[in-house]
Amino acid sequence: MRVQVKSNTTINEESVCDYFFIHRKAYPQAEYPKIHIIVDRGSYNTSKKTQEEARRPGIILHYLPPI
Repeated sequence: MRVQVKSNTTINEESVCDYFFIHRKAYPQAEYPKIHIIVDRGSYNTSKKTQEEARRPGIILHYLPPI
């Protein structure tokens, strides 16, 4: 397992989707069909666009429970 780090000035749907791309590049789908990522319930993580972008390359999002 490797840690993937990316610095952003703003966190939004676009930056989250870029993060998915970095993970998928590090862990090719042929070797790792599914990637599980734990995220908070920020609007950038729960938007339809983010969920669709995650599903396409086989990324499964797990949401932290609300406080």
